[in-house]
Amino acid sequence: KFLYIFGKIIPALSLVISMALRFIPRYSQQIKRILAAQRGIGMDVTSGGILTRARSGIHILSIMTTWALENAVETADSMRSRGYGLKGRTAYSNYRFDQRDGWIGILMLALFPPFLIAIFYGVLHYMYFPLLTINETESGSLVLYGAWALFCLLPMIMNLREDMIWRSSRSKI
Repeated sequence: KFLYIFGKIIPALSLVISMALRFIPRYSQQIKRILAAQRGIGMDVTSGGILTRARSGIHILSIMTTWALENAVETADSMRSRGYGLKGRTAYSNYRFDQRDGWIGILMLALFPPFLIAIFYGVLHYMYFPLLTINETESGSLVLYGAWALFCLLPMIMNLREDMIWRSSRSKI
């Protein structure tokens, strides 16, 4: 999704960031496998004297570095064989802007101006780190707080709805 959003604007940087984010869970899974294997042969970092543990840690670091470099070479070869960087190559995307996205965008645009007006009149105060201050509770402010809650919870509501649809469709199989 990150690559889809920023791929046309800054393709190289978005590719590097998405690959780095992809690498984090793979790295942690691999280190768990290596720690388990090292523990199996008695070379884990939790047993022995301080020098033995340090040697074991350096050995594990060496294994992980080698694995990461091999993985990077494999990825580069794969990308080259698939034509990455060639002129005229198009990027596949399975996301498209449809009517639902338009309606959600309109809803979010409609929910946002009341906050700007409330900030202008001093009902809300905005700080860089979001902070919502309640000056007084009256019917107008309650409507504003409800709109703010809907605005903030909209992504979660959409995800819950999609989860319910997915569960429903899976149960019909």
